[in-house]
Amino acid sequence: MLSMRSSLAAAETASLGNSIFRLLTGTRAYKDAAGILVYVSVNNEADTRAVIDRALADGKKTAVPRIISRGEMKFISITDPDELAANRLGIPEPEDGSGAELSSGLVIVPGLAFDTDMNRLGYGGGYYDRWFACHGSNVVKCALAYDFQVMQSIPHEEKDVKMDCIITPERIITAQGNSTF
Repeated sequence: MLSMRSSLAAAETASLGNSIFRLLTGTRAYKDAAGILVYVSVNNEADTRAVIDRALADGKKTAVPRIISRGEMKFISITDPDELAANRLGIPEPEDGSGAELSSGLVIVPGLAFDTDMNRLGYGGGYYDRWFACHGSNVVKCALAYDFQVMQSIPHEEKDVKMDCIITPERIITAQGNSTF
């Protein structure tokens, strides 16, 4: 997946990202959310810069992850994307962490691969699964992905947290019976 994702040209990722952005911001989950908790895209991940800008422009509380310690993160509110600086892993996060912590709203989740049963294969750090274990009942979990990242089935464990929806450039996939979107 990393190889396929990294092989995408900049123009292609921009086009695909625009399609994902339009689908996401058109959902009832986005429109109704007071808070948007969103990863900052790196390494050809589905782009979230426009989502961050739009959420801020829409007056929504907007927060991005900040790594606290190995395996632990918090979503820290921002008012401007310029407040972000690369951490030791090269991932932009709030520089000083002085913003308020948010733990409810629509969470935009990254990942390597997903399946139609709403499972997510992350990057192996367990940050999101641990965070969801504490805050999962307060949020709607929405993954952004390219279509090739969504498969019929992926390896998963009992402790892995399922997504409520997966948005690709072509479709919105929801858990059966989920009317949030």
